Amino acid sequence: MGKTELNEEKAQRWAEENAEAIQAQKARIEAYGIFGEDLRTW
Repeated sequence: MGKTELNEEKAQRWAEENAEAIQAQKARIEAYGIFGEDLRTW
């Protein structure tokens, strides 16, 4: 197993372990928008 494969496996494991928090953050952004969104001029 090469370094790239190990990094991909580690990233996949992290995403699985944190899926609930990621989904909660996505729901919060959907409901309230992102921080500072009302201040952007572009």
